Amino acid sequence: MIKQLLAVVTIGIISIAPYLDNTDRNPWFEDDTFIVSVDGKINRIRRSDPDWKPQSEFEEYHEQIYQEQERQRKEQMKEFLESTANVCTNGKDPSQLSLQAYINEFIAGPCQPAILVPGIIATILQVKIDCETLQAKRPDIFENCGWQTCSASKFWLKKPNEEYRLWMGSINSPFTIAMTNKKSKCFGDFIELYYDKSKKDPKERYSAAPGISITWHGNTPQSADAECGTTAIQELSTDSIIKSSMCDTKGYHKFSDTLKNMGYIPGLTMQAAPYDFRKSIVASESQKYIKKSIETFHKLTGKTTYIFGHSLGSLHATEAIYNMTPEEKQKVAGIVTMAGPLLGATKTFKPQVGGDDSYMFKVLSIDAGINWYAQRKMSRTSSSVVDLYPKDTYFRFRSETWMQQILDRIKWDKEFISTGKRPSRPNPLNWFPEPDQVCGADFEERSNHCQLLMSDMSEHFLRVVDKLYYSTEESMIEALSDNINSDALQQLLDYVQETKRVKADNLEHPGVPMVVIYAANQLTPAQFEYDKQPQPIVDSSDDFYLPDHIYKAYGDATVLASSAMTPAIMWIYEQKNGQTNIPTKLVEYCSQYSGDAVSSIYDSTDEQQQKQFTQSGYLGLTCSCKYGQTVIDHCSHGYIISDALLIQFASQVLTTNWKSTISQTTATEIELKAIKEGYDKVQTGTWYWDTGDVKCGNPEHPNEWKEVIVEEKIEFLHQEPTLAVIIKTNLGEIPYNVFIELIKESWGFRNFIVEVVLCSPGCIRCSNDTPDECLYYIPIEVNWFDSFNFDGWLLNNQQFVGISLCVNMTVMGGVVSKEYTSLIPHYKLILQVQFWKFDFWNNNKFTLEIDGQKFKKKFLINMRFFLFVVIVMGAKSHQTFVRS
Repeated sequence: MIKQLLAVVTIGIISIAPYLDNTDRNPWFEDDTFIVSVDGKINRIRRSDPDWKPQSEFEEYHEQIYQEQERQRKEQMKEFLESTANVCTNGKDPSQLSLQAYINEFIAGPCQPAILVPGIIATILQVKIDCETLQAKRPDIFENCGWQTCSASKFWLKKPNEEYRLWMGSINSPFTIAMTNKKSKCFGDFIELYYDKSKKDPKERYSAAPGISITWHGNTPQSADAECGTTAIQELSTDSIIKSSMCDTKGYHKFSDTLKNMGYIPGLTMQAAPYDFRKSIVASESQKYIKKSIETFHKLTGKTTYIFGHSLGSLHATEAIYNMTPEEKQKVAGIVTMAGPLLGATKTFKPQVGGDDSYMFKVLSIDAGINWYAQRKMSRTSSSVVDLYPKDTYFRFRSETWMQQILDRIKWDKEFISTGKRPSRPNPLNWFPEPDQVCGADFEERSNHCQLLMSDMSEHFLRVVDKLYYSTEESMIEALSDNINSDALQQLLDYVQETKRVKADNLEHPGVPMVVIYAANQLTPAQFEYDKQPQPIVDSSDDFYLPDHIYKAYGDATVLASSAMTPAIMWIYEQKNGQTNIPTKLVEYCSQYSGDAVSSIYDSTDEQQQKQFTQSGYLGLTCSCKYGQTVIDHCSHGYIISDALLIQFASQVLTTNWKSTISQTTATEIELKAIKEGYDKVQTGTWYWDTGDVKCGNPEHPNEWKEVIVEEKIEFLHQEPTLAVIIKTNLGEIPYNVFIELIKESWGFRNFIVEVVLCSPGCIRCSNDTPDECLYYIPIEVNWFDSFNFDGWLLNNQQFVGISLCVNMTVMGGVVSKEYTSLIPHYKLILQVQFWKFDFWNNNKFTLEIDGQKFKKKFLINMRFFLFVVIVMGAKSHQTFVRS
């Protein structure tokens, strides 16, 4: 009777399991709920509270708050948006044009192409999970995330999704940034990078834990879209609660929306450059993407490109240009750095030593945010943090004239303000406004007097007990060795070597026009001091030990003004002293020096109304953040690229009226569609008349005109019903003609093959085809459900298969086998078996063999229940193999 009941229950489970969701999306598994009020305050409802409801039930409410904020933003910018609508396409709506017509309008229009490079923690990261591998090889991580199974049939247990947004994770995802438990480890385990110094190429040195694959949003099957990476650098969170309460997560949202309003199309005239912000600049693919985009834009439009870099993105942008040839730089209009830590940021050392409380916040007196475990894993294994260590510039260039001018001007400003009189000696930087002029915008933390407001970065940035540490390499290594435990130390020391960038460290001019935007309106952490040794405290408590004292200087609350300004001052010095003819503009964000009007970097226009950028110097840029009344409007580091007036400034930078080098694009509609949708697989090569070997020859010159044979193989994801292949050449002459001796150009191709790799036939999902997620395989054979079919089956290598009845159930026993010899070509095969064992006999075992290989082995000790087995086998064509 017990076994009959068990059989009924088993059938029920098998029947309903495919229709249940036991992933983290299911409200059954949700924890506490967070609610944002209209004034921006966050409230928390515990899971045990009688009034608790799933977070998803408040999504609409939070979305309404977010949409109201968006409405206010657009209303604030209404006049500007209306005046610049489709300005880049001469007033024509891009959505109403063919792509060819659109590009031609852009060519005739006044705008330059644009590339947007985000800062650190400003690219959305997507994680793909191979559940079985993760569970098998890193069960500790699997358990830390609260997962218990990889099977959807075990609906009472929690399983991971195939993909998540790792950064920034939703409130109730395993990767939430609102951690309320210092022991939460899931996010820290996933964000950790593993490093193999032995690999020659820095790009190949980094990996995640087994079963984990991390890339930027848009670069995975579930996150792919047609925005060419733009969605990866805006609105970092999908949660309306975060979108409506935090401004730093906006990213380039407002910025890119404005460009689209002007007539830009992602992939064709504007390009995002997302990247894995954990990896060092030299290990990032950002340089490749930036260079490729510049080439593509120049080819399509005949125009030069402006690169906008925010925060760490400024360093990625300049490094990309450093590695270009002079000819390639001719295709770059300029770089605009926005709050760029060009000399690093002292606060990057803080999370490595004892944690950074700026990633924490209060929810009804409860600490929430990124806990110490996650901060330690993230900051100590991310080489990008080492990229941002403060540089030794104020030591290395101490005696240089331009550096002495900076140091003297700092003293000059203080003397001017303290006495109220202009010092008798000359202004050391006479192109920078003097203190009797107005630059400030009524900020609490700085006066309105125009001042350099730079600090001397040769002073110590860290004190631990009685020892001081400075921004030289030797002192930095000492700081690491003294304050980081041995488990993480070597990896950080390796990063110090990998992150050396000679041109950047020497402040070499990138070789293109520069616009450097900085802020000096807020006091910014500059020096951190610990009265006790942090390492033993954080190691024993597994919790934060924050600095006992923090000393500040002027900046944007994250990057010191000195870090952003110093290289620009050097480059301005070089132009004014004839060492370069390339201009640099130093632009102070939230400066009233130019009044309320939005400043322009351009100095004049020529006869054709083309704007001219030729002079170096200072500009004041007013800001809208100081007028804001809502919780998400402020003037700090992360919000700069969302400021309406800075965005207007950027639009003026892009509106040049410069003439294109071409009148019409040479790209076809199909090519433009492929580029826009991210399917650009163009491969190029250059050969000359004497390149290669003589294969066919030329009758007149059999040993001089040579041929090149190139094998091209292009693999790419393809989700459309059709595929267009275009093969063309720019050879301008017809093949060899015996009557016209000089016409000898020719080309051709052979062995052209198109192969398509299909998913399993009928499968509705192609990634991670487990039997639980891919339910529509073509049936080959079903045995022993409604009837017993013995065709082809052998029992103990005999032709006859016998059956018996046990409690009115038909069963068979022994070794059963069958051979299949005519399966259709396939990639995967699902074998589903239900096995029963009776009584208490020990030392029995169940074994499944496929092609002579033992695939499933189960020892049956004190078992009297059933074993339900589902096997997924991988196979290619008729070559069968087993994939675990």
